[in-house]
Amino acid sequence: MKRVLLLSLFVLLASAVTVSAQSISDGSLLYGGYDRTYLVYVPASYDGTEPVPLVIALHGGGGFAENMARTTDFNVAADEHGFIVVYPNGVGNGWNDGRTAILQIAIRQRVDDVGFLTELIDELKVQYRIDRVYMTGISNGGMMTFRYACAMADQLAGFMTVVANLPDPIYNTCAPSQPIPAVMVFGEADPLMPFAGGIVGAGARRGDYGTVVSAEDTISVWTAANGCADASDRVALPDSVDDDAQVTLTTYADCAAPVQVYRIANGGHGWPGDTSLRLRLTNNGIVTQDISATELFIEAFGL
Repeated sequence: MKRVLLLSLFVLLASAVTVSAQSISDGSLLYGGYDRTYLVYVPASYDGTEPVPLVIALHGGGGFAENMARTTDFNVAADEHGFIVVYPNGVGNGWNDGRTAILQIAIRQRVDDVGFLTELIDELKVQYRIDRVYMTGISNGGMMTFRYACAMADQLAGFMTVVANLPDPIYNTCAPSQPIPAVMVFGEADPLMPFAGGIVGAGARRGDYGTVVSAEDTISVWTAANGCADASDRVALPDSVDDDAQVTLTTYADCAAPVQVYRIANGGHGWPGDTSLRLRLTNNGIVTQDISATELFIEAFGL
């Protein structure tokens, strides 16, 4: 009897491991002369009978797919809400977001990340039943999200950027083909992504990472694209955690597609709600726990 119980337990554990392994998988796509890799997470509830949303989550400069998954906890959210999430890897751990800096490999080699992400969407639509696509990103990944939304608004049902401003070189050419729901999160004391615009980065290598326009100019691109009125509603959110940060939500009136802006007073460079150890080992400023960027994303797009 004991052997039977042990065998049964082994089978159950093996089954659990198999299900977990099937939920997350590596993928690759040859595009533009590069072997582009990505990580896909499929919730256990997905059985292919009904279409589900796809969320594309772009890591920051120097990051990678697994890091973005840990930072955001989108896998947990995918299980709770029933969407598929994909974490692509940038070439050289970065994205060609439209800046003209020479330091970053993807920018220096003029990698076609707009084309790659479009091809990735098409590939995943063949593999899974997907009814709509959302994109989000942090820092360099957020700027890439802006660039993609500028060029391919018709591909997305909405986007969210975190601690990212619009790259200066594409500010005057960003012309979305249609209104698109937009959520933007800015840290007003961000040491790497200047809230008032200017040079990206910090320290001895400051200036090698190009320039961005201000948060206000970034916002104006999307309020104009969505036909929003000047009037807006600004609300201070509950200061639930004693971290010296205060979050304010601004929404805009009469938009063809909604625009929401979260400004974090004293906020630094990070994904709000991220509690990972690395935050305490860097000097990127306050990463508030008053809000969770992942939860904001879910609520904004009704996932």
